[in-house]
Amino acid sequence: MTNELFIKELVNKFPNLNELKIENHQLVYNNERIDLEQIHLETFIRQNTYLYNNLKYLDSEMVFKIIYYHCNYFKTKNIKINLDENIVIKGLRAISKADSNGLVNNYLYLIDDLSNTYLVPCYYANDVFNYYQSNKNITVYNLNEFLKQYKTFNFKENLDNGLVNWEYVKMMINLDEVKPYLIGDLKDELEKFLDLIKEIELKENRNSIEEELIKAIPKRKELERSLKKESGYLNDLLIIGFVIFLGIILSILLIKNR
Repeated sequence: MTNELFIKELVNKFPNLNELKIENHQLVYNNERIDLEQIHLETFIRQNTYLYNNLKYLDSEMVFKIIYYHCNYFKTKNIKINLDENIVIKGLRAISKADSNGLVNNYLYLIDDLSNTYLVPCYYANDVFNYYQSNKNITVYNLNEFLKQYKTFNFKENLDNGLVNWEYVKMMINLDEVKPYLIGDLKDELEKFLDLIKEIELKENRNSIEEELIKAIPKRKELERSLKKESGYLNDLLIIGFVIFLGIILSILLIKNR
């Protein structure tokens, strides 16, 4: 089922989501838009069983944010500039713009040798700009070759080298809003991030960058407690269910032995 058809059926089934709309292959809520090219919504929502089971209780804004954060994370992994690689770049600027969800989206504003202009999302826009400044009159192919180095992006490794991607940190903090609904790589990414922060907190001698990072994450302990709490609730329910099941079996055996 296409994203468009799926959203229409979803809204028909759950009137509480009636503020979600599809326009030009984008999910729209309150003038915010999500490009759905990299996500199949039906698969995503049906795989996210906790989200699927709670759709009747959520509002349009929360569902939009859940999809938004996952799409934004997918976008950070898509580093290729999706333009004709033969285009010769005559001008380039890096643009950053924060949206209403607090996430900063980075773009490249390109001008080719025929004065055509292009605006494309690029997570590493500032790095591309610096590369362009040292290598002018290059092609999109050259930019994509440069970007290949970021396929091995590793927050811990960069931190060890004295580098912090603050936009990434902000994204991890903002995930607090939708933490029960995280799945796949994004959930794993948050858990790795929290483990790293805990590791830094336990260090006796932190460097200045590590101190700055700890100060920037006021919600870390709350977020970690919430994740553990949710996990604890699930374990408690499983235990209670198992005990009830055993009770039923024992009752049946006792009745049969009478």
